[in-house]
Formats: sequence, structure tokens, C-alpha cells
Amino acid sequence: MLIVVPWTATYLVSWLNGDYPRGWVAAAVWAVITAPVLVVAGWPEPPRRKRADPPYEC
Repeated sequence: MLIVVPWTATYLVSWLNGDYPRGWVAAAVWAVITAPVLVVAGWPEPPRRKRADPPYEC
């Protein structure tokens, strides 16, 4: 999450400042990549499996 959001913001700011005229395209591409990353990052961790007791022989 912390990797893709700065890329999107950087291209968006560079386009708004006029430094990169087609920055909106790069910002749109990174925003499309950012959306699923934010969704997946919000998912809870899967529960851990409990260890099974070792088989005991008598």
C-alpha cells in the first residue's frame, strides 16, 4: 500500500504543476493498480492452523 500510493501522487502532482503534461495518464494507470492493492491490504489475515498432536504408540 505504501509503495503504490506515492507513485500515484507523484505523477498527479507533476501533472498539476505542469512538469509532466501526460502525468494524468501515469496517475490513472497507477490509480487503477492502487485500488486492488488497497482492497487486498484491508483483508484480515487467515487464521493459523492449530498443530495436531503427534501420534502416540503404546
